[in-house]
Amino acid sequence: MEREIIYKVISENINIDILTIREDSRFLEDFGMDEIDFKRLIIILEEKFLKICSEDDIKKIKTVADLINVFS
Repeated sequence: MEREIIYKVISENINIDILTIREDSRFLEDFGMDEIDFKRLIIILEEKFLKICSEDDIKKIKTVADLINVFS
């Protein structure tokens, strides 16, 4: 369930087709997100999952799979 929510949030917030998102997709390189976009995405997911991510966890997130692992 987390995976579907995360894919939907990514798709809606950076305006890409949900079918183009893969677990090995990288936020900066593949989606062209900058640091502000990425932090905004994290905040939205923290609110949805009622979970606060540590700065250490956030620094480790490079791919969609990493993000799913943090919020699962």
